[in-house]
Amino acid sequence: MKIIGKGILKQYSQTLDINESVSSANLPELIKLPENLRENVILVRDGRVLSPDELVSDDDEIILFVSVMGG
Repeated sequence: MKIIGKGILKQYSQTLDINESVSSANLPELIKLPENLRENVILVRDGRVLSPDELVSDDDEIILFVSVMGG
């Protein structure tokens, strides 16, 4: 699986080999994303935001974005 981080997540870009499909909710942990960023990350595959229950597989390309929070 190819992971492409955008903006401050660029440093987490990598190729990840997985043997079986995993839930997209588990992906931030697999790529060692810090806890404080995990709740604000958006995962995109084929131009569509992934829901936490969707499965990702070894042949996917996932783009990571940070959701902008403000107050």
